[in-house]
Amino acid sequence: MFNLGESIENLRPALECEVCELGWPERHAPSLKKLCRLCKALDSWLQASVLNVAVIYSKRDLSRASLAIAAFLQYLNICLGEECTFDLESMQSYFHFNLEQYLQPSQKRFVLPV
Repeated sequence: MFNLGESIENLRPALECEVCELGWPERHAPSLKKLCRLCKALDSWLQASVLNVAVIYSKRDLSRASLAIAAFLQYLNICLGEECTFDLESMQSYFHFNLEQYLQPSQKRFVLPV
């Protein structure tokens, strides 16, 4: 599980999975370093096994999860290019119609074309 919000230390005992804490303040943009770390962590987790699933968690705020997904789509497009086995076109279309609306203006500059 990738937590993008406040730390969830109090929930850890109840969870039966690893939690990667990568949070940043609500309604703000993260540093590029943090976004790169998130994308690399997601990529290595998903590449480790075809059975792995990434859960992106952000309490109360869909903008952080939306930004994480948009950044990961950009990461896949840049790093994998033609080798990408994901259906990027479908994923980008889904993002545009379902998640883009939750991005804050300060977050849009990271992931949307000008």
